[in-house]
Amino acid sequence: MGTSLQWVPWALDPQGVIGDNLLERLRIWLWTAEAVRNEPFTGVGLNSLDYTLVGLFPVAHMYDMYHAHNVVLQVAADFGLPGLLAFCWVFITFWRAMRRSLAASSDPLLTALMVGACGTTIAYLGFGTFDGALAPGAKPTAALWTIMGIAAAASRFGPLPNQEMTWPAVHKKR
Repeated sequence: MGTSLQWVPWALDPQGVIGDNLLERLRIWLWTAEAVRNEPFTGVGLNSLDYTLVGLFPVAHMYDMYHAHNVVLQVAADFGLPGLLAFCWVFITFWRAMRRSLAASSDPLLTALMVGACGTTIAYLGFGTFDGALAPGAKPTAALWTIMGIAAAASRFGPLPNQEMTWPAVHKKR
């Protein structure tokens, strides 16, 4: 990659039609991809991307950026490609568990909680596609992990397929 791709944003928009914001993001994404290429297994460390980019691209010092503006690239840069695989595994496992629980749930409150949690994760990843200000190491991201944890725990209260509902999902009256 290196210096040959740093001109891609300008090559894509020589007339300046796209706008500076998107071109800046393209430049940051290319720089981040180069950082991932340099440290594919361990990453550059949690929230250390800005220091790494200044070392790789001295002009990056002028941009005063603290994240990759893309959550997938940010995770790959922070934790390396194995960390990115683990990050994807967490979301895929969460969605599979929610899908199974939604299929088995008859409780409208529990269903609403699980749908809301799934929507939260989709919104997080959708927002993270073009901004990613909530990198996995950012403090507000703790709310996302908490919501996922509560939904995953709540999904265990419903019955599993072909099993009876037991306490605490249902209180049997005597």
